[in-house]
This record gives sequence, structure tokens and C-alpha cells, in this order.
Amino acid sequence: MIELLSDKERVLPLFSRSFSTLAIKASISGDLEATIFVDQEDPTAAAIFCTPDSEAIVYIAGDHQNESFATQLAEYFWQVFSENVKKKGYEAFQIYPENNWEENVERYFIKSPNYQKSQDWYYFGKSEDLDIDFELEPEFILQDVLSEEQISKKLDVPVYNGYTSWGTFERFVNKGIASVILHKGQIIAGCKTQFVIDNHCELGIGTNKEFRKRGLARITAKDVIRKAMERGISNILWEC
Repeated sequence: MIELLSDKERVLPLFSRSFSTLAIKASISGDLEATIFVDQEDPTAAAIFCTPDSEAIVYIAGDHQNESFATQLAEYFWQVFSENVKKKGYEAFQIYPENNWEENVERYFIKSPNYQKSQDWYYFGKSEDLDIDFELEPEFILQDVLSEEQISKKLDVPVYNGYTSWGTFERFVNKGIASVILHKGQIIAGCKTQFVIDNHCELGIGTNKEFRKRGLARITAKDVIRKAMERGISNILWEC
């Protein structure tokens, strides 16, 4: 197994899903911090590990019969990636397999009874269904992100815990889109673009745990989607 540090375009032909290729392109452009592994210099299989803000995601594609590569990926996943994810306080992660990698995911990666699957999510513990009311209550204020200082006035909203996928606030302002909900002057929910490539973008959402189940993140997501469409961004992914 080799970590790919340059010429990352080599893995693009292995992936067919739009959100997988979007993540690779964002990594190449510097808009997303990601670790890419391949099976050999001329790759026939590849995996992308990334944590864009409040999400933990693994994309895998290529030769699914390469058991040595699968075993080494699983070792990295268990010893490094999942431990870092849990230290960040994430409750779940996503794995997007292509090219018949589904069986290997269940065989090598999801081997702990503590992981509970819900659609594409794997939870570290028990998850609960949400009963969401989508009407914004008068005590909350919907607005754009106005300054970096404003971001510091938040109440544990994962998607706004820094700009790891953008690098700097200035870079985000130039290319990104965001919407937040304030309560008593502090951000308690929000949505922002994880990265933007051409006419594609992916959204990240988050809400402080004390204000969940009210539809606040959904309201901010609708606002960001509207702004993105006004900019001509037609391919909007919401992986959450």
C-alpha cells in the first residue's frame, strides 16, 4: 500500500461516482485535506480518507479482489483513521465502496458489533431517529457568515469548528457559501460548502446538541442551496 502524495489525478479513472471524484479534485486543488492510498505505482485500486469538517468519509474503488490492499487499508482504518475520528468527537463515519468493494467493506472494515449501520452511515454507538419541526422560531436569526470573529462565537457546532477543508477564512469567503442561525448572538446551527469545484459542491451541516430536532440545520441548508444555484452551481451534494 502506497500513500499517494503527487499526481493524484491517476486515481480519478477508478472512481465513477460524482461525489468521489469531487473529493479527489478538491484534494488536488487544496480545498480538501485528504489521504489517498493506492495499491501500486500504476494503481488498480485506491482509497480516500478524509474528514471534511464534521464528517468522516472513506471512498474506495478499483480491484476489489486485491486482498493484500484491503487488509492494509483496514489496518490503517482501525489503527489511525477511526481513532482520530473518535477523538474529534464524531459519532459516525461513511464508507462509499465502488466496483464490488461492498463485500470487502463488511469483511475487513465493519468487524465490530459496536458499529450500527444506517443507510450509508456506520455509528460508533446507538443512533436515534430524528423527529424534526422545520419552522424557524422567532428567537432564532438566520443570516450569512459575516466575519471570522463571528465563527468564534459558536456553541459547539461541528461544521464550524475551523475551516479545515478550506485552509483559511479568506479562501472560504472567496469561494465558499455559508448560512448560520444565531441564538442570543451565538451560532447554534449552520450549513456551508465543504468544497466547490467548477459547478459542483458538497454541503456540511451541523447543530449544537442542545438545539437539535427543530429543523434548524435544514433551514440553513435550504438557504445555502438557494445561494449556490444563484451562482450557477447545479450539482449540489448533501452527504449527511
